[in-house]
Amino acid sequence: MLNIVFTTAPLQPEARHGLDLLAMAASLEQPVSAYYTAQGLAQLVVPSPSTPDPLKKIAILDDIFDFSAFYTSPEALAESGLNLEDLRIPMTLVSAAELAAVVANQQGFTLRF
Repeated sequence: MLNIVFTTAPLQPEARHGLDLLAMAASLEQPVSAYYTAQGLAQLVVPSPSTPDPLKKIAILDDIFDFSAFYTSPEALAESGLNLEDLRIPMTLVSAAELAAVVANQQGFTLRF
């Protein structure tokens, strides 16, 4: 299992690299999950029309690759001041402990972007 943890702001190169890796793993039908914490949740907010959107292909992952394993915690949402309705894709909420276990690399291989 590959776990990708997104923690960086949307316009950081790491955000795009992580999304590319996620799309590649999903296209190869590898078991992969995406976890969003901290500033990483900002990657999921639709930018204003005047702002570039290097992460727009995230919305097609479900349509093309039938990928929908996006996770965050209620605490991460609260800390970022966001609601599930603010995000451009559907998310599954997991406990902070479960998210911390993934970040601590206790469940499969974990990459951080």
